[in-house]
Amino acid sequence: MKRKERVPPKQTLFTYFKPIQTPPYKEKGSRDDRKDQENEEPKIKMEFETTPTRIKQQPVETDSDEDDMIGRTKTLSGRIKRKSSMSVEERSKVNKRKRSSRFLESDEEEDNSSLIEEAWPEADDVTPMKQPKAQFLTPRSCSSTPKVLLTTPTNNSLPVTPSGGVSVGCGLDKIGTFLHDTLDFIKDANRRDKNKVLFGDPNHNPRTLLVPQLFLNKLTPAMRQWWNIKSDNYDTILFFKVGKFYELYHMDAEVAVKELKIVFMKGDFAHAGFPEKAFGKYSQTLIQRGYRIARVEQTETPQMMENRIKKMASTPMKFDRVVSRELCSLVSKGSRTIGFFEGEEPETDSAYLLSIKENIGSCSGTQFGVCFIDTCIGTFHVGQFEDDRQLSRLRTLLAHYHPVEVILERGNLSYRTSQLVSQVLSTALKDTLSPGSEFWDATRTLKYLIEEGYFEQNTVHPDLQKMISDEDSLGMSPSPGYELALSSFGACLWTLKRSLIDKEILQLNQFQEFVPVDQLLVFDESLVSGEGVSPDSASFNVSMTTCTQSPNQKMVLDGITLYNLDVIDNSGSGIGTLLQRIDNASTSFGRRLLKVWLTAPLCNPAGIRERQEAVTELVNKPHLLPEIREILKSLPDLERLLRRIVVLGSKVRSESHPDSRAILYETITYNKKKIKDFLSLLEGLDKTTQIVELFSSQSLASKLLINLVTLQTEQGQFPDIKDQLQYFKAAFDHKIAKERGSIIPLPGVNEEYDQSLEEIRQVEEELEQYLLKQRKRLNCKNISYFGTGRNRYQLEVPATVQVPDDYEIKSQRKGFLRYVTPETEELKARLTTGEETKETVLQGTVRDLFHSFGEYFSLWDGAINCVSVLDVLVSMATYSSGEEVMCVPQVTASEFPYLDIKDGRHPCVIQTFTGGEFIPNDIVINPDRAAGGKMCTLVTGPNMGGKSTLMRQTGLIVILAQMGSYVPASSCSLSPVDRIFTRLGASDRIMYGESTFYVEVSETNLILQHSTPHSLVLLDELGTGVAPV
Repeated sequence: MKRKERVPPKQTLFTYFKPIQTPPYKEKGSRDDRKDQENEEPKIKMEFETTPTRIKQQPVETDSDEDDMIGRTKTLSGRIKRKSSMSVEERSKVNKRKRSSRFLESDEEEDNSSLIEEAWPEADDVTPMKQPKAQFLTPRSCSSTPKVLLTTPTNNSLPVTPSGGVSVGCGLDKIGTFLHDTLDFIKDANRRDKNKVLFGDPNHNPRTLLVPQLFLNKLTPAMRQWWNIKSDNYDTILFFKVGKFYELYHMDAEVAVKELKIVFMKGDFAHAGFPEKAFGKYSQTLIQRGYRIARVEQTETPQMMENRIKKMASTPMKFDRVVSRELCSLVSKGSRTIGFFEGEEPETDSAYLLSIKENIGSCSGTQFGVCFIDTCIGTFHVGQFEDDRQLSRLRTLLAHYHPVEVILERGNLSYRTSQLVSQVLSTALKDTLSPGSEFWDATRTLKYLIEEGYFEQNTVHPDLQKMISDEDSLGMSPSPGYELALSSFGACLWTLKRSLIDKEILQLNQFQEFVPVDQLLVFDESLVSGEGVSPDSASFNVSMTTCTQSPNQKMVLDGITLYNLDVIDNSGSGIGTLLQRIDNASTSFGRRLLKVWLTAPLCNPAGIRERQEAVTELVNKPHLLPEIREILKSLPDLERLLRRIVVLGSKVRSESHPDSRAILYETITYNKKKIKDFLSLLEGLDKTTQIVELFSSQSLASKLLINLVTLQTEQGQFPDIKDQLQYFKAAFDHKIAKERGSIIPLPGVNEEYDQSLEEIRQVEEELEQYLLKQRKRLNCKNISYFGTGRNRYQLEVPATVQVPDDYEIKSQRKGFLRYVTPETEELKARLTTGEETKETVLQGTVRDLFHSFGEYFSLWDGAINCVSVLDVLVSMATYSSGEEVMCVPQVTASEFPYLDIKDGRHPCVIQTFTGGEFIPNDIVINPDRAAGGKMCTLVTGPNMGGKSTLMRQTGLIVILAQMGSYVPASSCSLSPVDRIFTRLGASDRIMYGESTFYVEVSETNLILQHSTPHSLVLLDELGTGVAPV
């Protein structure tokens, strides 16, 4: 049984691909008609009536002028009835001429007076359309390869997936190919980038495509726009705006049909689309699956286009007659910001964009410059460091700040680094940039910052200032030792600039120098306990190099250790990890900080004790914990919301960003979302002050806890935000703002708005007085005002009344004439001016309010930081009070390292077994805390006896202890551990040519090179990779 086909709607670029094409006129039942149907392709079933039926068009503003110009139409899906008086011979000639070209524009203008239009479904209906019939029901073969682009059976290429291959949509077509499959210039054998470099060449740029000019000249104006944008962004999925809808074409449509579960629209080319309001839903789906998406908006209406053409000095060409469109955003996993266009917020974890610059020719070893940023937070981490042969520092960075997108310099990465990136970041999106032009050097980076006015608008952040040479007055030279760091920063800036979010991120002015955790060692004699120890002794120098730490020193946990001990799981599940076990955080920003604390525990005993005291005080106040957690759980992601509001209030963005020129049809919806986010932020910040008030009635002993919940005016760290918060809460009516999607300033908040309201009120009073005066003048009480918009305030007077000469007739109705007078015209002009002033003020009210709010960024950010630390402390207190056997570990600095754990339990296993089933274990290393003590413990036992569990348990307890938490043991004391090494399990890396034995030897070599007397080394059955003789 045949299903009804759906023919493409009017508000699409379907009309731009083909010349005028009217449905074939055939009389039912004729022999010629049946013969033609046997030879022709399947068509929509049609019947004919005496006159064509025009389907009522929805009142949607679209590129109607373009449609009329190009002369294309669409018909409503289903059965459309039509009749014609044309003869069979005439219709046959018309059909042949119509089928002669289905893609390129015809040189002859054809009549489209009898064409039938179709309207899209209501905008609220964003569900996929029904599947087309007949010629679209043959599935295409789908395959993928590890190459950058896929060669299908028809040798067509599609956008790249995260793994480097291609996800091919199952195209449905009558002959197995779409029109773009026949284009030679996109086939792998012929495809070139804009520099004319052939695909497969090491210097080929996969982001661009060379489109022949002859091909472009034959296209319709709008389709030429699409190909021009696509040629600059060949690695992205274009969401091309046409009226109220986003359209996808060719290879992009194939991906959309597969990933978004929408269907193709009828035609000879791949074509799909959806309403504007569904953008957030569909764009997030593609981004999560590793695609880059580009949003192309109309920046002109058809009327604006006509006005532009009229002002042109020269004769307009064919390609001038199309509304302007601009690329407004380019988003991927690593460049995603949460704005009013996006749908639901992404995952809670940070999504880092990382750029790596390597100095291969360094004499002292491999040097790296790195820059990484979570674009939802906006803090640049920039640094430069030297690494060993095993790239241990780079491995640790990738484990701690697992990126979702990596930027590399083409041709400037060693084989070993390339292997590491491929191995550790197999699921990350990778982008290679050309040296110099895209991957900027340090000088080019600093020059860009100067040209963009960054140094004029902001006080240079101290961490960035130290990277700029003081000897260069222009500020365009890097300081020694930061050349690679600034170059990697430049690569990040280029990527953000391409995504059109560079200015909004830079304006936050958030920078932090990245220093590897094992590079922060300093000498601090005050941390040493004991008498008779001379700083000049050799033993003291060796041990103190790693044992005595600054307050910022952290324990080093590299990627191998994090994996072997199941501390975190960067794959996303996190099941069975230590992070999952202790994660009781109530807020998203607190959960992110908890992960940072867990992967980089403290080494400073004083800092550890501060955290322990705070956790202990919270544990001892069980009545307080539920109240705090209840408030914390009600908080939104304040950290991300704050950045979003500050960015939306940017005056630079509002003036220069293409979004400021975009023609949007869901403006009220977007405004409601902005206001909803702003109100959510205000309410969240208000609740943070409630936490301070909650603790104000408590007697606290913990220094850390006191600082977090005490106002700065009272020598604490929490900023006093009450006055500023009250100002923004009272600046507008919240209820009206939610309902209307606009902010109406309350009296006294905006002087210009108040003046415009007063002017409108005054004019309206004068109009009423004038009406009363005219009734009295003409001695008629039936005179009233009539009209709306431009025709309002016409005096409607009975036709029998004699009017003065200054009355000018404008319109009439039965028994009444309508007049205007010089006075009414003058008053109406004043009223219009006042209303325009009011609307102008209201249009900028949201941005102005957000901009004013952003001026207090440091205050809001300070409050959020205090709450995030408190949330982590509450999380650790919840974990510490949830087990039967828990203790406060004693961490004491000592020249001779030691470890003493009594009745220790595995933190993750004790939640699975009952207390009686899990046997606790003791671990004692150097119990005498003296030189020459027992520094090694050998564990033996049968298989499945728990040897590996004991080793992992020891490492996890040490991590928890130095993190500041309680540990699952009856007692625990230790000296600070500067690094944990693990060699557990046996596995090879066959894809990288590394056998099991090679992996064991490499990891053991890493331990021998970097371990110190204060390192904890866990070796499990070393040598199992060697086959017995």
